[in-house]
Amino acid sequence: MEATLERLKRPTSVDDLRRLGMEVRTHAEMLDEESLAQPHIDYELAQKIASAINSLIDDAPALDPSQRERLGAVARYFVLTEDESSDLAPDGLVDDASAVRELCLDLQRPDLASSI
Repeated sequence: MEATLERLKRPTSVDDLRRLGMEVRTHAEMLDEESLAQPHIDYELAQKIASAINSLIDDAPALDPSQRERLGAVARYFVLTEDESSDLAPDGLVDDASAVRELCLDLQRPDLASSI
């Protein structure tokens, strides 16, 4: 997962993050739809992950460029269906949740980390 996150890092503006926030919501909605046919998909976890990422994006103006890069990488990782563990597989969102939790803690948002 770490190698993929590193690969997904790039300079990311606040506007870039806002656009990513829309992709995050769309991905969570897609997982919700997929869970109707594949009940093993944890759509509730997907919604929690998306909510945490979008809360961090709301705080983006206060983040430094390095923090925005990391947030962008985590958001991009979440919207990848085929990442370390396919989001459509049983427990497929565990890696995504771990990446988001770690970032929340690093950004001093334990409240968001504990919500996932």
